[in-house]
Amino acid sequence: MATAMRCEEAEQLIALAVLGALERDGAGGLESHLATCAGCRETVRAFRRAAAVLPQSLEEATPSRQLRRRLMGAVYAGSATAPARPRRVAGLWRRVPQARGFTLAAALAAAASVALAVWGATRGPAAQTETFAVVPAAAPASAHGELTYFPGQGRSVLTVSGLGAPSRDGSAAVYEVWLVPRSGAPAPAAFMSPVPGSGSWTAVVSGDLRGYQAIAATVEPPGGEPQPTGAQEFVVPLSQT
Repeated sequence: MATAMRCEEAEQLIALAVLGALERDGAGGLESHLATCAGCRETVRAFRRAAAVLPQSLEEATPSRQLRRRLMGAVYAGSATAPARPRRVAGLWRRVPQARGFTLAAALAAAASVALAVWGATRGPAAQTETFAVVPAAAPASAHGELTYFPGQGRSVLTVSGLGAPSRDGSAAVYEVWLVPRSGAPAPAAFMSPVPGSGSWTAVVSGDLRGYQAIAATVEPPGGEPQPTGAQEFVVPLSQT
């Protein structure tokens, strides 16, 4: 009879799963553990928020409109067509200390470590959060998820499931996120990015949400638009801010 997975083991697998590096064979045991462990299910949600925040540690640069279109087109095309390549969890952790260079395995392990660190930081009493529900705006009404707002950091993490690959008039497109003020035109805020192996999409929205009535997402050409031009997919009412 197989030994039940411990929470400590599950935590490592969760970090890899969120980063899209968990082998399918290992995913079965993790799913069985998550079915009976509410604490680890909360860890999954926390790791997803942490993974979404990781890009904020990088130095920001503003790409040209042409470069942004190419980059977003490549990201979305790759997520729609590239099959997931499973990696052996045990082998991954064993190989990292002997790695000669910054290989993909090492990068994934390092990212998992950073995710753990960010998750730990957001667990403290200072990490106050507010959550808002995603409301679908397009038929079929399949979009669902939440926005987690960190007032002390001036940052929000948006996670949405139930979205298909965006397209517009048969061509590739992106999900562009907007801050909708109480008066005036919406302001571009972010792009939704697919989370590998999860079927969900995420974005990090920077800035204070006070003064805004909602966050919304529309389907736009790769690279986005300065103002919404496409169909709205969902909205997040900010009734408490």
